[in-house]
Amino acid sequence: MTIHRGEPNQSLVVKDSTVMEYSPRDMAYVELNPPPREGKSFRDYLKVLFRRKKMVFGVFMAVAIAALVALELRTPLYEARVKLLIRAEKLVESPYYRDLDGSLKAEAVLTQSEIVKSNPVLERTVKALTLDERPLNYEKPYASSLKKWVIDLKTQWLQKKMRDDKWRKADRFRAALSDLRDRVKVKPVAGTNLFSISVSDFDPITATVIANTVSRYYIIFDLEQQLAEISTKYGEKHLAVIQLRDDIQRLQSQLREAPNSYVDLMGPASVKILEEAPVPTESVGFPGTLLFLAAAFCGLCLAVTLAFILERFDSTISSAEDVEKYLNLPLLGSIPVRKFGTKLLKKEPLLSTRYTRSFQDLADHIHLIMSQSGTRSVLMTASSAGEGASVVTANVATYLSRDLGHKVLVIDANLRNPSLNRFFRIQDGRGFSDVLCGDVPLEAAVRSVNGSLDLLPTGRYSNNPLILFDTMKIQDLLRRAGELYEIILIDSTNLKDYKDAHAISASVDGVVLVVEAGRARRQVVRATLASLEQKKVNLLGVILNKRVFHVPEIIYGRV
Repeated sequence: MTIHRGEPNQSLVVKDSTVMEYSPRDMAYVELNPPPREGKSFRDYLKVLFRRKKMVFGVFMAVAIAALVALELRTPLYEARVKLLIRAEKLVESPYYRDLDGSLKAEAVLTQSEIVKSNPVLERTVKALTLDERPLNYEKPYASSLKKWVIDLKTQWLQKKMRDDKWRKADRFRAALSDLRDRVKVKPVAGTNLFSISVSDFDPITATVIANTVSRYYIIFDLEQQLAEISTKYGEKHLAVIQLRDDIQRLQSQLREAPNSYVDLMGPASVKILEEAPVPTESVGFPGTLLFLAAAFCGLCLAVTLAFILERFDSTISSAEDVEKYLNLPLLGSIPVRKFGTKLLKKEPLLSTRYTRSFQDLADHIHLIMSQSGTRSVLMTASSAGEGASVVTANVATYLSRDLGHKVLVIDANLRNPSLNRFFRIQDGRGFSDVLCGDVPLEAAVRSVNGSLDLLPTGRYSNNPLILFDTMKIQDLLRRAGELYEIILIDSTNLKDYKDAHAISASVDGVVLVVEAGRARRQVVRATLASLEQKKVNLLGVILNKRVFHVPEIIYGRV
């Protein structure tokens, strides 16, 4: 039998063995027993995202916040770059420079890179610019508020560490030298004899000064190498030696001044400055907004991927497709979770716990199934504790009696945890267990809820219920009840923890299983149903309780 949802004001009708049922949640025709589909639709993917929306939102926000914090901790850096040319021409021949004639080899560039970052060059730069005397919180004026707080903490730690003046001075010089070495980069220009020296700093002017100073000390160091070779070969009085000493002194005097001409800029060294570093106008790296958008996009992709991974390994039953695929049973109906703002009905407090329309549709559906199959007694049980079988039983019985006009008897056979008397606001007393023991007749133990609905409470039996649940006695009780009532609903313990429902199931016409959507696991439910299937019990179907329709109605109806 295929079951469809119909129009809002359409009651359940049978046409060509097809039962039309409406649930207000969907606002569309949806098959409760849909045929197998090939692949997944866009709606299925939306269900996954909306079902995991808290996790998706949490992961996305975590990545976005982490990106914002990282950007706040990133102080903008400016990079100044000097271009140099290797001419390989010296006042005295050297095997090393003879190898450079004609073309620039990769090994030569690597060698120049190491020379630029060597202590003779960088130590002079640190001393000349007094970089070791800069404040410990030098970065603070250029940093964000959050980074300033981190800098203050780091500064306090360094101040506590540097207690000895002599040690502090030496340590600060080594720290300044190491920091400069990290901020100096040497890169070759592909296909040329050019390479660049770049220096980064929080202040663009300072970056420019340091880059130009490093390049000039590098030139001076090259001239000093030539001076050492020539003086060794020709002596201190040689004209070339005197010339080199004059060039070195001239370059040292120009360290803090701009050169007068490009001739002065090029100088006599074998490695020549082709272009001094201009003051950079933009910080290095991608803009913060672009980096944040990229991080947010990556966070969204990560969140969506995790959502589908979790869905892939989720073993709970949460939809009609899960019921039919994993339990091989029809879905009788879905009871959504209660929304805030549902009014408490004074005369019918039970109905305030669920959407009244969902229970009405469920009662209509059960009525049709029972009338078509001739079923009179139905056992309502849950797969495990806390899934709401008693609440569902009470509300279905109320609708069957009030709206459909049936004479209904509800039997509370849950002797371990009775609750129907509280739901119907009836005082406990003699009931189901007393009738089975033969202490009172059925008519004397029944309590009236309304004109067409009666309740048989659990009674006063306190021993193990399995001893009391004799099949012949239960069948005799149901036979007598069948003479007085049209429909008998029996509420029992869950299948997982107790065997009470298994003992009663052999005496009823059918069994309905209540499963809490998103909580009950497939393997557990299958295991609890195994014994009922072995007894060949008539399983009428499954009711999904506390079902969450994750996709908003405005979106669900348009995809």
